[in-house]
Amino acid sequence: MHHVARSLVPGPLRYFLPKTAKRVVVVGGGPTGLFCADRLRHHFEVTVVDGKDYFEFTPSILRAVADPAHHSHITFNYRDVLERQLGVEFVLGEATSIDATPEHASLGHTGAVRVMSGAGDNRLQFDYCVVAVGASNGLWKPRLAREPAPPAGTIAAMQMNSMKGHQSAAERTLDLRRQTLQDLRERIGSAKGAVVVGAGLVGSLCAVVLLRKGFAVHVFERYEDIRSIPSAGRSINLAITSRGLRAIRSLGGGVYDDIVGKLTTKIRGRIIHMPQGGDVLFQRYGKDDSECNYSVSRLDLNKFLIDLAAKEGAEYHFSHALSESSDFTGPEAIGCQLHFTRRAAGVEERVRVQLECPVIACDGAGSRVRYALRRSGLTTFTEELISRGYKEVLFPNPGDKDFGAPGGDGGEACEGRYGLHIWPRGDHMLMALVNLDGSFTGTIYMDNEGEESFATFADTPEGRAKCTAWCEKHYSDALPHVGGIDCMVKQIVTNPTGILGTVRTSTWAVQGKVVLIGDACHAMVPFFGQGCNCGFEDTLWLSRFLDEHCCAEGKCMPEKCTADNFAKAFAALESERKPNADAICDMALENFREMSDKTGDVRFQALKKVENKLENQFPDKIRSRYAMVCYGGEGNVSYANTKRLGVVQWEILEELCSGMVDDKALAKAAENVDLERAKALLEERLVPLHRELNIDLSTVRH
Repeated sequence: MHHVARSLVPGPLRYFLPKTAKRVVVVGGGPTGLFCADRLRHHFEVTVVDGKDYFEFTPSILRAVADPAHHSHITFNYRDVLERQLGVEFVLGEATSIDATPEHASLGHTGAVRVMSGAGDNRLQFDYCVVAVGASNGLWKPRLAREPAPPAGTIAAMQMNSMKGHQSAAERTLDLRRQTLQDLRERIGSAKGAVVVGAGLVGSLCAVVLLRKGFAVHVFERYEDIRSIPSAGRSINLAITSRGLRAIRSLGGGVYDDIVGKLTTKIRGRIIHMPQGGDVLFQRYGKDDSECNYSVSRLDLNKFLIDLAAKEGAEYHFSHALSESSDFTGPEAIGCQLHFTRRAAGVEERVRVQLECPVIACDGAGSRVRYALRRSGLTTFTEELISRGYKEVLFPNPGDKDFGAPGGDGGEACEGRYGLHIWPRGDHMLMALVNLDGSFTGTIYMDNEGEESFATFADTPEGRAKCTAWCEKHYSDALPHVGGIDCMVKQIVTNPTGILGTVRTSTWAVQGKVVLIGDACHAMVPFFGQGCNCGFEDTLWLSRFLDEHCCAEGKCMPEKCTADNFAKAFAALESERKPNADAICDMALENFREMSDKTGDVRFQALKKVENKLENQFPDKIRSRYAMVCYGGEGNVSYANTKRLGVVQWEILEELCSGMVDDKALAKAAENVDLERAKALLEERLVPLHRELNIDLSTVRH
């Protein structure tokens, strides 16, 4: 008997009617369940159970949020298609259990599915049962407290509900579902909304900052969620310093302690491994042990910040690659249209999102937002790659075989785990930073092309032979710590080569529509360890200008979140930060020369010791350029002002040590420096510049 005729018979009597075939119950109306129902309906009496009365192709839901008309193309009503077209029975309800034990079967059936619906419990007897409710949450694997559910009404919640095979009561029907999408569309485009492009370190921190001001935040990221894969992206360890950590401190709570206490290792200075197996020297960063940097895994820090932002309500949209065809040229003073390519389950889909809220572009050195702005004539930029690249080299945990600085002959001692190790070799160098597990992430920097270059060290017998000779010539003292020559050579010839360069952008902000921050507008080479710190400082200044123009007591106010006020905040950010970004980009390039060559120079080492003595003797008059870069930020100790001060300070140091010409004199430079003359030079040349720039050196602290 056809299921339509059977459905007219009351449930308790229905199963006494004659059957023409065995019965199959398919739990789940997703693609797999529908495929099974379609194939089995020719041979069996088929019933499909689902918690909603419509099918929806969820990977395309974001496009439906932006374009309401698209939703009709990715949905259909189950009864219209299953019962009226395919002759398959549809039951609306949630399957809560399946029992296939003999004592629960009846009338010759194998088992029963318990279905809860608005009409109460129902038991569907079956001969065969197909469970097609997805991998995320089967009938016998409830979510319970395994992980927090996404906020109700968000796209993440919609996708999770779809995978679970049912949705909330408010979305069981197609009309209610479309109303939910409309509500979401209004939230995304509201005056209290903001879109962040890029889920890296700066993007995720920016999301947290915005959320704590009361903005509804959506984050779009071109790559998949890094939390779901073992490793991703560049694995160079980061050096985070007080300058960048001020943005973390401003969040309050235990965020700073969680990051510094659980993810980082203290780095007190450089441990310099001189050529030809020479001395191992320690050169501290600050004036004493109270001033240090921190080594942290880029991946671990990024995961932490994504988790934090998601926990506080940010909605992430991974695998959304922005196109430079995105349009920021509309007549409105705020809002734009973003064009994405969304990748899901091996399928690419074009998505357009119309926004009526500002965009914060944090999408890195290859920023597609920046390219979109240039395409529309709204900015210009340069991308200057340097001739050198880098390769990662892993150092295993040395155990009790420490390779730090032993001290002696007037030098300070430092355990290996507390230093940035540098093997300065002129045109190339090796660096290493400790990881939490005691191993070290090493990085070789050298020319990409040339006689001694990464191009020469190919993964061939000839390339390996050249690499072996080069390693033994320049880095023989590092080989035991890497694991031997074979281990070193294998990593160099097989690991990928990273590129290094500087991005400079003419215009960061376009009205209240969009502002670029972080590497999206000022990517830099890593030789001052300030890329992340500078980006974090951008978010701190963005927070301050939003407070000034769009907020009251730190919370966004809809009446103040106008196009004009966002434009004022973004323009102020660009005016404040662009000169400083240009300055640190310049200093980062200069620092490669210092690290690869000068750190191994006896005169340079002597001047650094004199500098350290002066900043301890006259802390209100001089701090090293390095200290001002890493521990500055307040008291008008900006990157740009630090660059100006650094030039004058080095001239003073050169003058103080001008009479020290041989190695013996230089070795005792710090002991013999004329402090009275030093004080006079500082007061004559440096203190007036402090007054001109309104510098407060007391703010340079850890």
